[in-house]
Amino acid sequence: MYDDQKIVTIHTTGDPVEEGEICAALDDAGINYDVQPFEDDALSGLLTTTMGYSRISVLEKDAEKAREVIQPILEEFSEPEEEQPEETT
Repeated sequence: MYDDQKIVTIHTTGDPVEEGEICAALDDAGINYDVQPFEDDALSGLLTTTMGYSRISVLEKDAEKAREVIQPILEEFSEPEEEQPEETT
């Protein structure tokens, strides 16, 4: 089906929540994508730490639009979490 078109990776996710957000945004934009999970029952912790959670790829012709679509999500996930004040008793 896509034999004559190049597939490119647009992002490597860090966890399933980020993956879900990105996939939903690409779906909403009408962009076809492929998810390659790095999860393996025997090596899950090791692969997730070294490779990420999954790799998301699109057709090369859609890559620029896909990167624009996911940019707000990437910014959201790269922001440091605000520290919660410690409770004092």
